[in-house]
Formats: sequence, C-alpha cells, structure tokens
Amino acid sequence: MERIVQHSVILPGSPAALYAMYLDPVQHAAFTGGPVHIAAAPGAAFEAFGGRIRGVIVHLTPGRQVVQTWRSFEWAPEDLDSLLVLSFWPDTAGTRLELAQVNVPERLFPTLQANWPMRYLDPWRAYLTSL
Repeated sequence: MERIVQHSVILPGSPAALYAMYLDPVQHAAFTGGPVHIAAAPGAAFEAFGGRIRGVIVHLTPGRQVVQTWRSFEWAPEDLDSLLVLSFWPDTAGTRLELAQVNVPERLFPTLQANWPMRYLDPWRAYLTSL
C-alpha cells in the first residue's frame, strides 16, 4: 500500500521568492548543502543529494506550485515514482509551504515523513533566517 507524506510549514519570505529559490539550482543547493540539478521548465530533470533523489518537473504554476515526479535511491525498481506537490501560500509570517508526496512505498513512509523536515524544511528555514 502506498502512503502520502504531508507537511505544512511557515517559512520567511514571499511565495514567489521561495518558489524561485526551489527552482534555482544554486539557491536550492545553498539550503540543501549539495549540488542540485533543476530548471523551471516542465519536462526538466531534477537531481539532488548526489543523485540520491531524482525526478522530472511535471507542472509549474509560477510563484505558487511545483509538481514533480520523485524517487530516491531507496526505491525498488518495481516501485512507482511518487508525485511531489509543493504549494506556496501567503501568510502573515511569510509563506505557508504545503508539501504532499503521493505514492510513497509503505516501507519508506516513516523515513520520508522524518526526512523532509530534517533534510529540506528545517535547513531551508535556517538558511532563510541567516540571510
């Protein structure tokens, strides 16, 4: 059975700025700590953490939403790609980032549920507050 990983966090900055930061390889690498290959174009390949995660940009709503396929080195060949949806919403404290990762293999759900804050959301917040 596949699961859905979900997180909602408030990050400093505007939705448009955070959306652009996620899709810019240099800025994305600044908060994840490693080389990132990404482009703001549907069909563009995505790779981070030395190829440990990869996918393809499926859909973009400028300044508001990123949809991409996503899989990690832990995916078995027979596992379906997951679909990652990042939505950026204005909030009085900056931006509310809503994350949903659909089609996560059951055996990997606990790891991914824990790793999104640890590997992405908390480092992103720390990076933004250090600017």
